[in-house]
Amino acid sequence: NEALGFFKIAMEMHPTTVSAMNYGVALMRANKLDEALQTFKKSEELDPQKTNKELPANMRAIRQHLDYRAGRRTQEEIHHENQRVNVGQIVPDPNEKYL
Repeated sequence: NEALGFFKIAMEMHPTTVSAMNYGVALMRANKLDEALQTFKKSEELDPQKTNKELPANMRAIRQHLDYRAGRRTQEEIHHENQRVNVGQIVPDPNEKYL
């Protein structure tokens, strides 16, 4: 996929939390979850002050997908969790290690 190659090169040339996040999202959308997880972890390493607010949501999405794929959670459970996060009933811990 052309986009994956572009984002990978961008991350290698300019390893920032943004370039790592972009590459991780592209990998996630291509269903390359193991690689996406490693890239998000790299993004986390590049952002020790936790300024990247999208990282926890992306890590949660991968965790949910892996849980669903392994049969540990249903789509309904994941949907319910996401609804509760969206309305503020659950406040994700920004320091949580998602995987």
